[in-house]
Amino acid sequence: HVHCFSDSLAYAEELMAHWPKLRIGFTGAITFRDRDKGKGGKGKGKDGKDGKDGKGKAKKGEEHCRELVQGLPLERLLIETDGPYMCPEPFRGQ
Repeated sequence: HVHCFSDSLAYAEELMAHWPKLRIGFTGAITFRDRDKGKGGKGKGKDGKDGKDGKGKAKKGEEHCRELVQGLPLERLLIETDGPYMCPEPFRGQ
């Protein structure tokens, strides 16, 4: 499996096409919220599935994680529970 995946959906799809039994692993980081969420932040831009925002920078954060998890087939997801430094909310920081 690919450990602690955070790259683009397009790259995940490319890997899965090359390795038919590959699983894409996610840690508790997929539960983290963006810091400025709900505080007037502008949010993240979208520019398709290439993993980039509208300015060519790599997407990250809550929206990016949601796009990855929702965009992958359920049978290809692997939830990693052995990452104490990336523990899910509400246990983060304990």
